[in-house]
Amino acid sequence: MIGHRGSFILSVLLCLVLQAGFPPAACPGTLVELKTGERLPQAFEVGTGPVRLDDGRELARDQVRQILYGVGGTVASQAAGPAADVQEVLRLASEAADFEARHPDAGGLVLLDDMDYRYRPDGTWVLRSRGVYKVMKEDHKSLADQAMAFTEGRERAHILVARCIRPDGEVFAANLEEVKITKPQMSPGMFLKYHYATVRIPGVEIGSLVEVVMETETFNPYHREFFFPISYFQTGDPVFRSRLAITTPADKPLFWETRNFPAERAKPAESEKDGARTYTWELNEVPPLVEEPLMPRGADAMPYVQASLFEGWDKVFDWINVYWKANTTPSPELASQARQLVEGAATDDEKVARLYHWIQKNIRYIIIKGDAATLYGSYPAHETVAKQFGCCVDKAMVFSAMLNAVGIPNGPLLINAGSHEMSPRIPNLGITHSISRITRADGRKYYLDSTGYDSRYPTFGSFNQGRSCLDPFDRSFDLIPMQAPEENQRRIVSTMTLDLDGTLQVRTERFFTGDREAGTRGYLKSLKPAEREKFWQSRVNSFGKGAALESFEIRNLEEVEKPLTVGLVYRLPAYARQIADLAIMPVPGFLEALEFPELALASRSYPIEYDSTESHFDEGTITLPPGWRVRSLPEPLDIKTEFFSFSGAFTATGDRTIAYRGRFDRLAKRVPLAALAAFRADVQRVERFKKDRIFLVRQESGKKGE
Repeated sequence: MIGHRGSFILSVLLCLVLQAGFPPAACPGTLVELKTGERLPQAFEVGTGPVRLDDGRELARDQVRQILYGVGGTVASQAAGPAADVQEVLRLASEAADFEARHPDAGGLVLLDDMDYRYRPDGTWVLRSRGVYKVMKEDHKSLADQAMAFTEGRERAHILVARCIRPDGEVFAANLEEVKITKPQMSPGMFLKYHYATVRIPGVEIGSLVEVVMETETFNPYHREFFFPISYFQTGDPVFRSRLAITTPADKPLFWETRNFPAERAKPAESEKDGARTYTWELNEVPPLVEEPLMPRGADAMPYVQASLFEGWDKVFDWINVYWKANTTPSPELASQARQLVEGAATDDEKVARLYHWIQKNIRYIIIKGDAATLYGSYPAHETVAKQFGCCVDKAMVFSAMLNAVGIPNGPLLINAGSHEMSPRIPNLGITHSISRITRADGRKYYLDSTGYDSRYPTFGSFNQGRSCLDPFDRSFDLIPMQAPEENQRRIVSTMTLDLDGTLQVRTERFFTGDREAGTRGYLKSLKPAEREKFWQSRVNSFGKGAALESFEIRNLEEVEKPLTVGLVYRLPAYARQIADLAIMPVPGFLEALEFPELALASRSYPIEYDSTESHFDEGTITLPPGWRVRSLPEPLDIKTEFFSFSGAFTATGDRTIAYRGRFDRLAKRVPLAALAAFRADVQRVERFKKDRIFLVRQESGKKGE
């Protein structure tokens, strides 16, 4: 987390080490500095009594000013062999040899991922993490650069160990007196308050082992009971050993939840010592997380543990509402502005729509992230309106305040977008997004997201749908329903005429709803006018060789209140392939956006998960030239499963016209692995129908066309 400490100490203060209760690992390249100024270049051990140096001397703790790790750069192995702590790391690598051999394509290996949380009786806590990694390919030499984030006034951050160990035991330790404090480099419109403590480890090569120990002390938490440890046990690299330990005072119960854990490992080992209880989870030989198209979000696919000192969200609601109730109370000026915006609106829906569109158009979205206070605290609504920019929660505050001003029941919400699903039982402050809830007069709820710029009422982001949300004002944990497929639809209506030479003249109208509309509008707005023409020319080029875009018209691009439509007129020369008296042609662009990347793999390890429902709908007519008639058309296809429905048909009429229609509606958010084979077979039937051909025949001389 972030914020600059002018006196950030790039060393380990002994008092903090002792207070945290962690015995630091002795390692070559350390200095014990006495209060007299004397520096002793020795490894050490810290117990409950004196500091013991490796030459046998003992020092009272009040004699020691600080302990510095990694001082002196390279520390070569001694003639007697590597020190004991180095031998332990080398032994770990040896134990993992068989596991490593089973993953020859891995760029690196996580030998140890050890997370240790310790909650103190005074409501502060310490997290110490230790990672040991093996560099197996060139790209993983980036492990030489280590960083940790911290927040000014809330956390103390320390890099305790950062070193490289060669297979022969030679050690290259980072000089921790050279740790740099940096700000993250972000793209325009994104501001992060975090600062990073960064250090470079020398000597990292393929085959090296990298060991890093970091410690974060949260000395000023938002709330003394808001202790929400969480740990993930899988990465993109194979993990040989992953461990989480959580220690609390014995009289403080810990509530926890595991997800995606083997049943036999889900329950932690528990132990008690010196008035503290420790809960430990461990997984060994965890395979790498291999991404698949449209799999559950990574955090929902991997094993993890989350814990809390209490169950449920009531205490979090109490805390949030202190800020949110105040920030959604409109100032007199903002209330007056809101009432002016809805003046003359005949219904509550019209009032909500006007405010929804106004916020999208007038409050610029800027990501401002620092710590939980940024998301939960936000700014008063009138301040955000005055600044004309804010993050998702700021825009939700403005929307709520303006709705309050015109008497529409509502509440800002919290939702995890792009991260793991929230638990109704185990709270956590690592929440990523804020949207809005509106309550109708009959008590029904619906949802809107004013974060972006291009969502026409009542559209809101598909990625929010089918996911859990927190409603602090209603003090509820809810599931956002998915929309009907037609509320997220791309529909194309075409009129086509086939010339005698096989050229196809096409006129289409494109209509959109939901995210299909918002996404198309946002993309087209991002293009310059000349680029828009090139985009549509490229699109029609994909339908056939020599395609020519004759004209296009984009309507209501900048008016988010109005439906976006696009009209295209284009020609496809020699589109119908003629062989003697036969001609063959598909429907150009038929269901063009209906693709199934989720089935690109022959097999999957994870279920398919979509953002939400959606619909693809194409219909039109094709007029044949004189002297030609239909020989055969694709057979109609109708499929209805719990995951999707499809209906497609081609019909020939007596006036040389073919009418066609195809509609695909996605009905479910998830396809489980058990249903994958049947789902794949049904989708393949749809794909064959999309690619099927129309067969035409030239009429015999003297006969009338049908």
